[in-house]
Amino acid sequence: GTVSGTVHGGYLSHTSATGDATGNIVTITGGSLGDAYGGFTSGTGKTTGNTVNLGDGSHALASGTTINGVLYGGNQADVTGNTLNVKTNATARNIAKFDKVKFDINSTVNTANALLTLNNGVQTTGLKWDQLEVDTSSLTGAGIKTYEPYRLKLIDNAAGIATTGYAGARDHSTDKLEYIVDSHGVNATRYITLEGYQFKDNTAATYAAADGTHTAAWAGRTKVGNKVENNKLTVTGGTIGTAAYGGVVENHKLDEHGNPLPTGNAEKNTVAISGGTVANAYGAEVRTKDGNATENSAEITNGTVGSVYGASLAAVNAAGTADKSKVDISGSANITGNVYGGHIAQANATGKITNSEVNISGGTVNGSVYGGKNEGTESATGGTLSISGGNVGGTIYGNHTNAGDATGATINITGGTMGDVYGGFANGTGKTTGNIVNLGTASDAVAGTTNISGTIYGGNQTNNVTGNTLNVYDSVSAGNIANFDQVNFKTTSSHITAGDTLLTLNGGNATTLDWNKLHVDDLDNTTASATEDRILTLMENANNINFGTSYSTTGTRGRIHTNDYEADMTTDGNSATTTKVYLKGYRFQNNDTSYSGTTATDAWGGRSIIGNKVQKNKLTLTGGSASLNARGGMVENTERDSFGNFKTNGDATENKLILNAGANTLNAYGAQVRTKGGSAAENTVLLSGGTVTGSLYGGALTAVGAEGSATKNKIEL
Repeated sequence: GTVSGTVHGGYLSHTSATGDATGNIVTITGGSLGDAYGGFTSGTGKTTGNTVNLGDGSHALASGTTINGVLYGGNQADVTGNTLNVKTNATARNIAKFDKVKFDINSTVNTANALLTLNNGVQTTGLKWDQLEVDTSSLTGAGIKTYEPYRLKLIDNAAGIATTGYAGARDHSTDKLEYIVDSHGVNATRYITLEGYQFKDNTAATYAAADGTHTAAWAGRTKVGNKVENNKLTVTGGTIGTAAYGGVVENHKLDEHGNPLPTGNAEKNTVAISGGTVANAYGAEVRTKDGNATENSAEITNGTVGSVYGASLAAVNAAGTADKSKVDISGSANITGNVYGGHIAQANATGKITNSEVNISGGTVNGSVYGGKNEGTESATGGTLSISGGNVGGTIYGNHTNAGDATGATINITGGTMGDVYGGFANGTGKTTGNIVNLGTASDAVAGTTNISGTIYGGNQTNNVTGNTLNVYDSVSAGNIANFDQVNFKTTSSHITAGDTLLTLNGGNATTLDWNKLHVDDLDNTTASATEDRILTLMENANNINFGTSYSTTGTRGRIHTNDYEADMTTDGNSATTTKVYLKGYRFQNNDTSYSGTTATDAWGGRSIIGNKVQKNKLTLTGGSASLNARGGMVENTERDSFGNFKTNGDATENKLILNAGANTLNAYGAQVRTKGGSAAENTVLLSGGTVTGSLYGGALTAVGAEGSATKNKIEL
């Protein structure tokens, strides 16, 4: 029907009336009308507790329904209890004098249109923000997409809506879903909207080529600080213009001072990209000040992506922690920007990054790779960054900070192409200590195609390198190395065989190291040769390795293995400036060996170059040449004292050289002692055949200024 006049639920007409117009109900399901009042008095009574219903909750308004007026709860200033129930889509001129406005989201609602449209060109005023209610009990997540929320305009007034007591977004959350009422502006706006998001357990979210182009896509999201957890977005195609997120955390609720609430965490969210074009990818982005990000990850196997973040704390003054953030790059992924395991974005942030993980096994990263990058004032610590393949165009950083410490990172390199590598990097005065770079690992060799063209740094700070460690498990080349506290050659590694050159530095610049910071593993499997002493070339740099006084006051460094062997680290030419560092190995006692070849110039039964007592060794010679010097035992000492002088100790006793038929030698020694203070005793040469073109010595002291003695040595012809 049609009402040309005004609709009154309750009405007192006379100005002298003192009664109330309360508890009245007006329900509109169709028809044509102008203004409508729940209660009206021309007198002095109350008009409270009245109700106006738009729709009945079961049906849409009848076709042709027209409300050409304003809907009023009452006409008096006191609006207590006056309620507008919006149960279906409706249009009116405006609303006024309501204490509460309730929206019932039911099957009659057309979400393509505003639930309540107000069109008289006048701003709606007096709406109490805390009295806006929405019944979302019928909503189950339908309509929530990876690139847009469930969205419904509750009120639309082009002339504006002014609310009182605006306190930020209001939510209706279940275990996994949230529905949020917000005006998207403080007190005055065109729309009051309802948005819906899933913030938990959305593991089947996808974005494909059929989804086309959108600004953003996500699996889990909150706008009211719910914990975003256990979500996964899989992108197989399409274009995403800003970012793809496993999880996004925001909080649009306000505290009593009108500031956004700082809470909201993200945990165990994943973005997986195998196709398409994506501007940026985040396992999780946390936009709340105190929010934490824990165990979030990004996996890129194909497609083109800008920058990749395991997790990022993006808020101004972010104070949370990004922990155990992870990125995997593999396949034919094309990363045009940078890769960040854990990330803190703002310079005034006070949050920390811990235990990040980045793995690159394939693809291309055109930018730099950061295990953790903290742009704020605090630290990035721990974590692992592993490169086993792929190409990295920029620099690799275990951790990188703007002001805090960048410490405790581990970088594993077993393949790939890259430039400079830093265990830690601090722009300010932060420490870059305790970082480890592994070239190869105990289980994985270095691929033959590996190319490290830059310098490997323990950290960028030179004033404190404590704990920065380079471990070499396999043969590998790099431009150079710097700022390490220790360089360990893992000579027991299964990837290393005798004769290998382990670390070749080919960047064109000299290397400066502390000789005492080089170490080798114990060589329990050392074997002795009668003619060869070099086990490994540990380091090589054609442009020199400078050890300075750390070498000149130490010299060769050796140790005894079991009871009979020594492994000795020394430089080419036994010099503090050298191009090669060798690991030499000898058996200095209890050896019984032979030589029948023709090419060697030196042969021995037992030998030491660090002054061990050479004793009870035997060399049997059936070959040789006119240039061969053969010895049953041989001792020298290339260790140095604190003044840079060679140490003088080293004796030879009970060694024996046997020359049989076919033997050919220049000089023959039962033992040769080259140490100044060493002695030779009870050594023997047995000549039963062969030729000695030079001299024959039972025991010989050949050092300049020899101070020892030669006693009880024998020659038997």
